[in-house]
Amino acid sequence: MVRLMRRDGGAGYLPALRWRFLTPGYDMVARYTTGERRFKERLLGWADLRPLERVVDLGCGTGTLLVAAGGQEPGPELIGVDRDLAVLRRARRKVQAAAVGVELCLVDARSLPMADGSVDVVVSSLFFHHLLSDAKSLVLAEISRVLGIGGRLAVADWGAPRGGASRVGAGVVRRFDGDEPTRDNLDGRLAELIETAGFDDVIVRARLGVPLGVIEIITATRSLDRG
Repeated sequence: MVRLMRRDGGAGYLPALRWRFLTPGYDMVARYTTGERRFKERLLGWADLRPLERVVDLGCGTGTLLVAAGGQEPGPELIGVDRDLAVLRRARRKVQAAAVGVELCLVDARSLPMADGSVDVVVSSLFFHHLLSDAKSLVLAEISRVLGIGGRLAVADWGAPRGGASRVGAGVVRRFDGDEPTRDNLDGRLAELIETAGFDDVIVRARLGVPLGVIEIITATRSLDRG
């Protein structure tokens, strides 16, 4: 079953490829410029999803990660969150075709529709570099709120480039998604922001070279001390 819940779909977000008219080409661009299959397999491996866990894909986009996560039986309870209705419609078609049970939520990541401590795992891929520093901090605080004690966070996103070719690729990312939103990522500060938000065991698991730069995979756990 696929259910699309609408709570907030207003303006104020950056479309997947910055300009809405490019959204239909997002999957093809992601496939050839980010090594999408490779890094998402690695991300799910580090996330270590388990049967019946409640899992939120934050900034789920067109649903590629949700389809991959739904390949086990019994699987986790999957919830995809995005603020862009156009990509969620694509996600709905994709997960329906794959017969994956998912709840899709049209909401702002700074105000998630989940109760405190009700989520086991939050995963996110290529989402945080769309956010300004203050918004990153607010979203991390919201993730911390919905995760249960010991809950897990697994993030894949752009990191600091290494070498000339990856710097050129990072320049393309900066041009498409804006200098200010991408600065923390391309300066290699995302793991630091996660730690500052109060998460424990923050580890950069991998730095993968891809055509548009370097993708970092970062894991963390929700602190046992919720105070």
